[in-house]
Amino acid sequence: MLKSIEIDNFLTIKHAVIEPSDNITAITGESGSGKSLILKAVEAVFLPKTPTGYIGNFSNDASVKLQFLLDENQKKVFEEYGIFDDEVVIQKIIKQTSSKALINHEPVSMRVMAVFKPFLVGIASQGYAYELFDSDRLIEIIDRFIDKNIKDEFLRQYRDYTEIKRAIDETEEALDKINQKRPLVMIEAIDKVKPEKGEYTGLLDKLKKAKELKKSKEIAYRLIDILFDGDNSVVNRLDEAVGLLEKLSNGGFDIKIDGVNTAKEMIEQLKVEIENVLEVSFSFEEIDRLNARLFELEKLQRFFGMELDEVVDERKKLDELVKKQDKLKFKLRELKEELDKKGNLLKNAQKNLSQARKEAAEKIKNEIVKYLGELQLKSSRVEFNFSEKKVDKSGADRVEILFSANFDYDVQPIHKIASGGEKNRFILALKKALSKLNMKSETLFFDEIESGISGRVLEKLLNSLKDFSKTNQIVLITHAQEVEKIADRIYGVEKIVEEGKTVSVVKRLK
Repeated sequence: MLKSIEIDNFLTIKHAVIEPSDNITAITGESGSGKSLILKAVEAVFLPKTPTGYIGNFSNDASVKLQFLLDENQKKVFEEYGIFDDEVVIQKIIKQTSSKALINHEPVSMRVMAVFKPFLVGIASQGYAYELFDSDRLIEIIDRFIDKNIKDEFLRQYRDYTEIKRAIDETEEALDKINQKRPLVMIEAIDKVKPEKGEYTGLLDKLKKAKELKKSKEIAYRLIDILFDGDNSVVNRLDEAVGLLEKLSNGGFDIKIDGVNTAKEMIEQLKVEIENVLEVSFSFEEIDRLNARLFELEKLQRFFGMELDEVVDERKKLDELVKKQDKLKFKLRELKEELDKKGNLLKNAQKNLSQARKEAAEKIKNEIVKYLGELQLKSSRVEFNFSEKKVDKSGADRVEILFSANFDYDVQPIHKIASGGEKNRFILALKKALSKLNMKSETLFFDEIESGISGRVLEKLLNSLKDFSKTNQIVLITHAQEVEKIADRIYGVEKIVEEGKTVSVVKRLK
């Protein structure tokens, strides 16, 4: 039960305190006075994102504070979030930079605040009534009246299914990353060339030696020419020198020629070694083969963008990648088989959930029709139209309410066919039906529920509200005197100008 509403600096409301009665409270005022701002303020408490435009001109921040005395059902909801108090004060502070939510002065997330709303307040007006006709909202309402085990079984199967689906997605993502590396193509490219560590530098060394050998041979031929070939070769000139020395020696001069002979012998020994150099050779075919192999290895290096020794190491890594790829493929097959099994279980759980929802919707419909009859809509028809959507955590059901105020007209979506007065009566009938079936009370805000209704129909509506207030706390935003008459407590809203600023003043009248 809502004990109090305290509003500060919310649009044109500078400060207001409203203490609703246990039964019916009316908030009255002329059109444009600001009485509907009270509904906006209450709604703002539970919004995940609160517009900064709600901040008034009287200070830097806006604040809305709601105090509730919890019943047993509400206590259970709060206990799930570690709140064990009989009373709670829920507050939203709206700032230009960011807003914050508090429960009993402790910060909570905006998401949690949204969870509490359906268990604390209901708001029905031309601006807020869409909530009651939204498919997701209707599913939440219907699910209150089905066997909890059926919903829990669906959620369990959906959780299992989505976990396997997530594992499949992760496995496929891992496989995609491996496939992008094309390990088998890379292995084939390496195995076609069959590189070996150190091979590239070894080939470069061989080609370098081949170039050096060419120069060495040129030198060797030159040496042979100088030392041995021709009349002026070193050997010939030494032979000539030995002959001349011998003549000198025979002429009575003591000249030793052994050193010259020794030099000749040493030079002749060099001939063998020099000829050995000439015997070493690289054929043009061998050089072409070396160059072709180098080209092949360089092409492989460019393909991988790394040095040849790194390519050889990469081959081992690619082997490991292929093994991992095979394991992932095997895992993926297993997961898909498991997904098929879980998909069948999920389908059955969804089928049971959908059937339970249709049965619950039928009960709700019958109650709505009964209360519509009390509100002078005895010929009206109501249907809950179910269709399928892609399965998510709420199931695969999409639902809309179809309505016709006359038995001989086809039912259509209520927002398309119902007049304002019919829609207001339908909302009241829906709320009464849900309250009866759910066997719990609620704090309900109705914004000009009498709009479009007069005479005997209005009298029936007011009697229905009065009867409804015996089990539910009701706050009526109204400008009709007939509505004021059934209220236990009345607050008036008046717009004035104070110090050059527009102010909506809220006062208790009764």
